[in-house]
Amino acid sequence: ELDGKDHQEGVYHLLGYQGGKLIACARLMSKGVSYPSVSIGRVAISKNSRGGGIGHQLVQEALCACDKLWPRESIEIGAQEHLSEFYQNHGFMPTSVMYLEDDIPHIDMKLEK
Repeated sequence: ELDGKDHQEGVYHLLGYQGGKLIACARLMSKGVSYPSVSIGRVAISKNSRGGGIGHQLVQEALCACDKLWPRESIEIGAQEHLSEFYQNHGFMPTSVMYLEDDIPHIDMKLEK
């Protein structure tokens, strides 16, 4: 990973397989790695696997894993702006105005515990 966070202490990777093929992933990070709070990032679903609810399932699994690793801790994310409603459906609320990251509109969001 280009940001150097993948091998830091307190960083975990959640992987989703279907038929032996990797189709989904998310990175879970302890406080202070990316945000002052626990955070989830690098959420991705393979193009061929989108539209069937796997993204919602991945986020639910990521939230459960964070709750086991860091009970009762709030979670912050930097979401692509067009996915704001998707994350709001999982309890996240916007905490910033839109900003560009790699020329892609993003917004910070937080799930309070």
